[in-house]
Amino acid sequence: MSDSDRVGDIATEADPSKRADRYFAIEDATREGARPKLSLLEIKSLLDAISAEKARRPLIFAWRLALQQDPSDEIRRFCEDWLKDAHRPQRADALQYLRERYPSECDHLISMYSTDPNPSVRYQAALCLLGKAPERAMDAIVDLLPSLPLELREEAEMYLLESGNEYHVNRLRQNDDLLGGGTAAGRFAEELAHHLASRH
Repeated sequence: MSDSDRVGDIATEADPSKRADRYFAIEDATREGARPKLSLLEIKSLLDAISAEKARRPLIFAWRLALQQDPSDEIRRFCEDWLKDAHRPQRADALQYLRERYPSECDHLISMYSTDPNPSVRYQAALCLLGKAPERAMDAIVDLLPSLPLELREEAEMYLLESGNEYHVNRLRQNDDLLGGGTAAGRFAEELAHHLASRH
């Protein structure tokens, strides 16, 4: 592997687990500062690899590496194109990159993706609201909670524990009733109620 492109040959690795491990190794080294972030050449290689990747685990780790990068026109254009196809996996990662690296675009991102069919994408759009309309953001997160994958649901619960109130407890309970009971919304409603009571 050339020092000029740490990413370029990962896609040629036949074992999906080894591809994922190599993406993670680069992410870990750059996050800790042991190695520099990706060069433009490496970013292009990474985006090509994401486009071609078919296996879920290496795709997740490749996107994690992309999310770690600073604002980049290359990644920005890639994310905007990726989001256009509703059938692509990891679209929420593309929106997360745009939300975090280009916060001035949040109004546009909200208008485009707050009604997206993918709940993980709608969740990222809701997070765009946190800075300017936190109550609207919390309401959207409450309604999305039962539909989110586990890792995002845990993050959403942290937001609600920090900023939720009795209204959100009641809304969670109502959503649980509408869904027939026994959902993540109902379980977390009781956790949030307990948390709020402990603060008084």
